[in-house]
Amino acid sequence: MVMGGNYGTARARQESITLHAMPSPGLLLAVVCLLLLVLMTVDFIRGGLSIRLLRDVIVPGDASAPRVSVVIAARNEERNIEPALRSVLAQDYPNLEIVVVDDRSEDRTASILSRLAVRQPLLTVVRIDQLPAGWLGKNHALQEGANAATGDWILFTDADVVMNPSTIRRAIWLVTSGGIDHLAGVADMTVPGSFLRLFVMGFILYLNMYLRPWKARDPKSRCYIGIGAFNLVRSDIYRAVGGHTAIAMRPDDDLRLGQLLKRSGYRQDIVSGHQVMEVEWYHSMRELVLGLEKNQFAALNYSLVITVLGSLAHLLLALGPIAGVIWGTGLARWIWVLVVLVTVLGYAVCTPYVRVRWWYALGYPLVAVLFNLVLWRSTLLTLTRRGIRWRGTYYSLRDLKANRAPF
Repeated sequence: MVMGGNYGTARARQESITLHAMPSPGLLLAVVCLLLLVLMTVDFIRGGLSIRLLRDVIVPGDASAPRVSVVIAARNEERNIEPALRSVLAQDYPNLEIVVVDDRSEDRTASILSRLAVRQPLLTVVRIDQLPAGWLGKNHALQEGANAATGDWILFTDADVVMNPSTIRRAIWLVTSGGIDHLAGVADMTVPGSFLRLFVMGFILYLNMYLRPWKARDPKSRCYIGIGAFNLVRSDIYRAVGGHTAIAMRPDDDLRLGQLLKRSGYRQDIVSGHQVMEVEWYHSMRELVLGLEKNQFAALNYSLVITVLGSLAHLLLALGPIAGVIWGTGLARWIWVLVVLVTVLGYAVCTPYVRVRWWYALGYPLVAVLFNLVLWRSTLLTLTRRGIRWRGTYYSLRDLKANRAPF
């Protein structure tokens, strides 16, 4: 019995040593989170560095100049349309036409366009007075602009994008020399106010982590990209995939056009328009919240399940490590500190694009909370209204959902 007692004591001691040697669940969670975050951050930084700068594209003197049609949809754009359109008219590209679609504007947009069209043979203005059923206003305007276009390439751009005179010439050389069918361009963002810049910084990070746009050029990848400020596409393939008719009720039309082209097997790429393109994304925080109201829920295909799970996961990833730093112990706490530092690094990479100091990245917990508040506002308003209201027009949720199936 003495021997049995000694054996039992030794076995208990051995089990105690084994249990103490095993890492705690909190430590394992911290390690896994750190590894995943490092991999994502490395992918984000490497991917960002692989995106070519349009300003660095050298165009040879004998480069071909296929006809390019610039298509702009404008509704109540009196604040921005003139400087944006003048920058397009000032392009040094030799084979250009510009089609501006005035989509039921109620402000001075029409009079500004009429004045600019005088002695401007490159400029054609199309007026829309009624929106047909089954269309979002902007998508219908872009389709009408494309119908009027005669170019080999169509450049869809927004009414508030200002371009350097060499922008289109460089972009056309890039796509024609590289065999690219669709090129999306990222413009510099003019964002007034530090608080708004803080939000936009996070928005850039989330969008890039979600889309991984640098993978759009890989034909084996399902990743895709499309940007409303600069979507340059061959006109024949645009028409081959059905144009905006296929995405008539998509508030996120720019992304979905890119997705449609990629799914159809066409070659796609993204370029940075740093220092050659600029856009005033939103003028105030109120404008941003109202602007994202229409497409946050749409980007998640109007799925409440995906919205709930995605929101919870995002908040846990953003705020959980901070809780680990505060309440964690031992090695786990220090690993959570590393997680927070790596997160700050990811945000800091985005700060030059909105012209803020790197230390703005320390405000990322606030950005995460704000982002989810905007998402839930968009979701709840869409559900309670049974649709969205965008630029004075109501679109039912039933019609919006009917156009989600291809994606």
